[in-house]
Amino acid sequence: MYKRIGIFAAYTRILFYGLTLFYGLTMFLSGTAWAQDARIPLSEYFFETWSTKDGLPHNSINAIAQTREGYLWFGTWEGFARYNGQSFRLFERGAETGLPDSGIQALIAEPDGGLLAAGARGGLSSYRDDIWQPYAPAPTMINSVMRDQAGNLWMTMPGRGVILRPAAEKSAAQDQQFIDNVTAYRIVEDDNGTVWVATDNGLYQVIDHKAALVPLASGLPHVRVFSLLVTRDGTLLVGTEKGVWKRDGQNFTLLHPALAGEVVSAMLQDNQQDTWFGTINHGVFRLSPAGLEQLNIDSGIIRNRVQVMLQDREQSIWIGTNSGLLRLRRAPFITIGTRQGLNGDYIRTVMAHSDGSLWVGSSTGLNRINNGRVEQINWGEHTQPSVLSLGEARDGSVWIGTYTDGLLRWKNGQLTAVLRQNDGLPSNEIRSIITDSQQNLWIGTASGLSVWRTDGTIHNYTADDGLPAGFIMALQEDEQHRIWVGTGIGVSVFSDGKFHKIDISGMDNAEYVFGFYSEPGYMWMTTDRGLIRYRFRDGAIGMVGRKAGLPIDKLFQVTPDHLGYFWLSSNRGMIRIRQDDARDVVEGKKRKLTTQQHFGESDGMVSAQANGGSTPAATVDQNGSIWIATARGAAMVHPESLPDFGKTRLTAVIESVDGNHKPTREHDGLVFPAGTTRIRINYSGLGYVLPTRILYRTRLEGFDPQWIDRGNDTSAEYTNLPPGVYRFRVTASYPYGEWNGADTVVNLRIESFIWQRSSFQGLLALTLLLTLLLLFRWRLGLARRNEARLRDLVAVKTLALQEQAEAFERQAREDQLTKLDNRRVFDEQLIRCFEDSQRHDYPLTLAIFDIDHFKQINDRWSHVVGDKVLQTIADILRNFHQDAMLIARWGGEEFTLLFPRMTVEQAAAVCESLRLALTKADYQTIADGLSVTASFGLCDSFTAKDSQELIRQADHALYLAKQTGRNKVVCWSDGSHVATDHFHI
Repeated sequence: MYKRIGIFAAYTRILFYGLTLFYGLTMFLSGTAWAQDARIPLSEYFFETWSTKDGLPHNSINAIAQTREGYLWFGTWEGFARYNGQSFRLFERGAETGLPDSGIQALIAEPDGGLLAAGARGGLSSYRDDIWQPYAPAPTMINSVMRDQAGNLWMTMPGRGVILRPAAEKSAAQDQQFIDNVTAYRIVEDDNGTVWVATDNGLYQVIDHKAALVPLASGLPHVRVFSLLVTRDGTLLVGTEKGVWKRDGQNFTLLHPALAGEVVSAMLQDNQQDTWFGTINHGVFRLSPAGLEQLNIDSGIIRNRVQVMLQDREQSIWIGTNSGLLRLRRAPFITIGTRQGLNGDYIRTVMAHSDGSLWVGSSTGLNRINNGRVEQINWGEHTQPSVLSLGEARDGSVWIGTYTDGLLRWKNGQLTAVLRQNDGLPSNEIRSIITDSQQNLWIGTASGLSVWRTDGTIHNYTADDGLPAGFIMALQEDEQHRIWVGTGIGVSVFSDGKFHKIDISGMDNAEYVFGFYSEPGYMWMTTDRGLIRYRFRDGAIGMVGRKAGLPIDKLFQVTPDHLGYFWLSSNRGMIRIRQDDARDVVEGKKRKLTTQQHFGESDGMVSAQANGGSTPAATVDQNGSIWIATARGAAMVHPESLPDFGKTRLTAVIESVDGNHKPTREHDGLVFPAGTTRIRINYSGLGYVLPTRILYRTRLEGFDPQWIDRGNDTSAEYTNLPPGVYRFRVTASYPYGEWNGADTVVNLRIESFIWQRSSFQGLLALTLLLTLLLLFRWRLGLARRNEARLRDLVAVKTLALQEQAEAFERQAREDQLTKLDNRRVFDEQLIRCFEDSQRHDYPLTLAIFDIDHFKQINDRWSHVVGDKVLQTIADILRNFHQDAMLIARWGGEEFTLLFPRMTVEQAAAVCESLRLALTKADYQTIADGLSVTASFGLCDSFTAKDSQELIRQADHALYLAKQTGRNKVVCWSDGSHVATDHFHI
């Protein structure tokens, strides 16, 4: 058992606890803690923990190291794990590592990029380029190892002191033992080459291979020494069971009285020259110019034995304990809660006051943070109120809306009750408070809206007065001095003594209005469907919601910052969007937001659940910091600090490469066999601040024309790549930053089959060429022999083709049934003849005749009989043919006759003769009792302006012939009306 601290140390600890809290909050609120190189108060580090549930092989973390490429290594009793930020790869005893036991006590990163692991049963093994090289074991378990300036290896062991193994020696033949029969814990070398050993018998000094116990005369007590540290200025610090001692010349002095009773098991100096101390059962301390601070977090891990500490390249502090792994780091968000002095963690409202203070209302009381101090706002003898809303009065006093105690007021340091339901309020549950430009106080409750006028009167409004609902969640006065009221069933505007409802249901059926932000000409509203903007000029409404790219659509508060961004609070964290981007989406200039950033617990928020339903739920203070009421404290982010988190230069490493689903051991200069159709490259960005949000881009030179954005995907897969040489590049970046230009390169080569090689293809081409030449000569002779025969055959075929072409031509222009010209030929002749008659001014007459009652012939006898009738009429027309008369079957039972240079009277006479011939013809050979007559319609070109009109007039004349009895010839005469005397029959 270790001795408890003395009375002096206890009083000292109480003093620095208070100073630490004051210093932390002062730095926190001043904004200086946000600079990249500024000192962060120890209480404001963001912490995360890991255990066997997260993939560690054992909860006791005995050693931590970070190798050159950026991997973190953790040694435990059940092996050691390599961590890439997202997953652990485990190593243990066996053929791969060559270690005799899985228990690892020491890990050191070698200057050449390798790793040296040591532990139980004296096991030693070196790891370089994915290859393990075991060394000869030590006689017993190794507690720690060290490489001195000459490259010699020093090992500390329980009961066996220290063993020195010369540089580059892997066997134990040259081992030299020092300080036998003591348990050595840690070992360091100072700038002068002196080796210091921490043992259970005190501190030993080794000079020129001679060990000596540091005497009591030096000021160092004879106690167990557990840890050693040589600072950057060469000072030796000694961690003992009675505090930390500092070497000054040849003497030792107590470093800090508050540590006098602490058992210091591990020490670390960070990049700001601050010193960290890990203890057996009181957690972690840090000594800086601001004083001594103790890490006080609600985690059982830190209350256990601290065994090792390391600061990585991103300035995170890793702490290994005997019950798990802890990491402390900077984060964009810092959360203030009960640990920092607030009355409660469930924060409902935050408000920045004009005097620079910040007011925080929680479910268990009210606090003011002023000049770095958290002040308790007490209510006399009353219990702490459950605060829902806050508002600042014109005189600087503060209105407080509560859950059950109505309206309170803080003024001149006193908190007093002002209004309750008994005094006329609709409800004691007050969710929003504003003072308007006329000094009237508007109070939004769970059962209606009240206005407390300057004359002392109170007027209540409910749904009966035009409110959408009585549950009021937000109030805002606009530039026109109108009061906007947000409820659970929409929004209304109070002006001219009445409420005017604003219909937002068209915005994806939005209902709940949680908050407002007024800017010139517009009112922004946070709703259950996204961010809505209302334009005062014409009442136009637009929305930024899920369709525009928001990951969440239920938003509680919109808060603008000084950099042109909107911060949107929600149940699932904070969202940052550009104000101009939101305006472009609302106005229809863009369909989606160009960019949006989503912040949550991995960004430092203890809880991503921001609260809403009362106002203000978020605010911006005088320093430009955004404060958010959350379920576990008041979260704060300084927007100007966000770019700092993207400056880290991330190293991308190749985790594994698979070819056709088979892993390869080598990661560079890879050669894949012929026939490889699938290559998968797994990579990781070695960043530990936001590992799950690291962005990647890749390029396979020889295949990809440009960089490919991979998002958060940690693998690239290629299929059916042709044989050849490729170079794969991958680079990584945090979402806050830009691509930093650091890329990792892997060279690949896919072998080809013999038939894919250029030499084989050349030989094949030559063989093919010779074969073609021989084939050509043979074919040439054959061609000559066949030339004469082919010439004759071509002549015969040509003649046949000509005859066939002529037949096809006839078929295209001849009616197949009657062998007369078809309509296509007739149309061509009509157009040509009409144009010629117009050009040379001679008459052109068109006659259309139709077989009377032809349908009855088909119906009474058959279509076969009808076809024979048409053929007989065609024969009559051919026999009746006149010089210059053009005959065609126009379609069905209609025929056309074209008479160039013939007047309508002359053509009518011909048609009359033809009609008689058709009537007198003998059709008995076709069918008994069959007789045929025809009706004719004629028109000449003098009455038509074009060929189509000539057809219409002739067709009209044919129609008149049928309507007036059939079996006649009717001629069209020009006139404005059709009458009997216009036709010659």
